[in-house]
Amino acid sequence: MTVPLIKKWKSYLPEKLPQGIKEFDAWVDDIACLSELPVNDKLKKVIGTLILQLPPNVAYVPKKHIANLVKKAAANQVSVEVLQLINEKEKAETKPQAVN
Repeated sequence: MTVPLIKKWKSYLPEKLPQGIKEFDAWVDDIACLSELPVNDKLKKVIGTLILQLPPNVAYVPKKHIANLVKKAAANQVSVEVLQLINEKEKAETKPQAVN
């Protein structure tokens, strides 16, 4: 999914935070396009959480900023899972040595 150039440029300008469900859904669509992620409930939850974490005096935010935070959150999630798998693998490898 490619982002039209004008939409990409506009994403760097602060925009009013969504004030209703339709606006929120439009924000999610735009951010999904910018972050190259599918629109689903997980993405909506992440975006909603990010909006809640903004300081109370922030009413306008560039969508590109939110898209970058979403990408970082996705990378964090994958990294945690990879680290857990590696830790489990290391634990399984050291267990037989301890028995000997």
